[in-house]
Amino acid sequence: MFEITFLLFFCVLAWSSNKGVALATLIASLILFPEYIRFDIFVMKMSIARIVALIIILKWWYKSRININFYDKSVVIYWVLYILMATLSGGDQTYLIYVIGRVMDTVLFYFVARVCLTDQDDFNKFFKFFAIVAISVSLLAIFESYLADSIYRHLRSANTWMWNDKLYEERLLGFVRAYGSTLNPIYWGMSMLLMFIILTSLSVIAKGKKSSVYLFITAAGVFSSLSSGPIMGLILFFILNKVGKSKRVFVNLLFLLLVAIFIIEVFSNRHFYDMAQYLTLNSATAWYRSKLIEVALKNYSIYIISGVGGVWPHHWGALIDGRAIVDVVNQYIVVALNGGLVLLVLYLYIFFKPVKDFVTTWQAGSSLFLEVNRLLVMGLLAIAVTGFTVAFYNPVENLIFLLLGILRQAAIVEKNIRRVEGEQC
Repeated sequence: MFEITFLLFFCVLAWSSNKGVALATLIASLILFPEYIRFDIFVMKMSIARIVALIIILKWWYKSRININFYDKSVVIYWVLYILMATLSGGDQTYLIYVIGRVMDTVLFYFVARVCLTDQDDFNKFFKFFAIVAISVSLLAIFESYLADSIYRHLRSANTWMWNDKLYEERLLGFVRAYGSTLNPIYWGMSMLLMFIILTSLSVIAKGKKSSVYLFITAAGVFSSLSSGPIMGLILFFILNKVGKSKRVFVNLLFLLLVAIFIIEVFSNRHFYDMAQYLTLNSATAWYRSKLIEVALKNYSIYIISGVGGVWPHHWGALIDGRAIVDVVNQYIVVALNGGLVLLVLYLYIFFKPVKDFVTTWQAGSSLFLEVNRLLVMGLLAIAVTGFTVAFYNPVENLIFLLLGILRQAAIVEKNIRRVEGEQC
């Protein structure tokens, strides 16, 4: 009964709100209520967030009148290609239904952000409500990490595909790894990292000094997971934000990074990704991630054409460290396993095209939305790096495609502002 109550609450709030608040409501439904609790609707399993996203699209799609370009189409093509590759690789009916359903976690979330943030006023309204959501879930996670208990603890048994009986793991000064509303501390940390990136980026258009308080609490929410991937992503976001304040410095940094990778690969007996072992909270898990990449590269023939059709290569576990079930903790390997090289290339295009566009058009100036764009791009790069150590499952994947939609709209709003300023001159 409580599921229906929450469903009605979020649906009514999303339908009755303006666009900015509706988008924040979508995130609230995704992160406050466990995404893994689903409703059976025909052959699909629908989360509350999926239903809320559909409601928002139905209300605002035609009213927003967004222009569709090739990048928008590529997001849709990614999902269509995903289905095609799943079919060609011999995926069973259960896997095909899962793949078809993912349109609501990727394409749908991307376009919800597109239709909800069409001008600066939408961004302002979204930020105010989104900040409240971010603070609320962060405080819940902080208390969970300290008390080793959570309001979501007894709900995890609703999920059937992942372990539910794993006890809290104490990792630092008596604090445990928070799960939040997810099934894994890594998923929670990555979700909070994405929320922190969005909050930080949009805080530059907010008025007052409360933003620093919001950001501090949300950063603590990231740390509550006590997971290396999210924490490394947070630190990298800070570094990119500081060193990437000008186009020249940013481009030079990328060049030096590529040179460093080349030198390590040519003159060292280790690969560049092995260096992650010196930056994580647990060197053993870092070693596993490095070995996973090596095994995946050596066994590319089983997935390079069209993926593995949902039949995971668990024999890789024996090749890595003798385990019976392989844990594919690398987003790029996951994409390749699901759809082969073609799907991976398209995925990389979707991820890095916004970065290329921003760097190409980057210009000096003090525009607020220019800074919003810069921060979103730096955050996207930080997320891309963590993809080498973390797989993006829900709700992380939902938030990533939502971030891509926000980035697209922020670039459009910034361009419109520059056009109006040019006409006034």
